[in-house]
Amino acid sequence: MVYEQTLMEMEEKGKIKGREEGRAEGRAEGRAEGRAEGREEVINEAAIDMLKEKLSVDMISRVTKLTVEQITEIGKKNALL
Repeated sequence: MVYEQTLMEMEEKGKIKGREEGRAEGRAEGRAEGRAEGREEVINEAAIDMLKEKLSVDMISRVTKLTVEQITEIGKKNALL
């Protein structure tokens, strides 16, 4: 009886710890995704600004490390190409 209760308590503690670790991992992944999305947004905005300044797509590609296709898509989406 005491043994079974101890096992049940240990199992419950394990579940709680697992949930806490899962939540922490989820938050860390969410923060990483948010940072990546933020970087992408900044690069896209920079490309838009460069297109507005009439820089060539090749030059924008070299500066931003975006592909010519990505820049063309951004330009078309924002009515700049």
